[in-house]
Amino acid sequence: MKLKYVLLFILFQTIFGFSQKIDFKKSIFTISDSLRQNANTVIRNSKTEVSIHSKKNMTITYSKLITVLNANGNKFKT
Repeated sequence: MKLKYVLLFILFQTIFGFSQKIDFKKSIFTISDSLRQNANTVIRNSKTEVSIHSKKNMTITYSKLITVLNANGNKFKT
């Protein structure tokens, strides 16, 4: 009987532990039709962050959220 509960627990952990969180703010359906028309990709967010640690030391971090709409936009995948 204990084995049954242990296996059930492990099953639920693997299902819910590895499932992706769905963020509807980044869904393709939130992109307006005028932006998707004749486009291969859409840049949803572009961020550059500069952290100055001292006069001789700084860190620059770039991040982009790119939505690929079709096969022609695959070259923008990283």
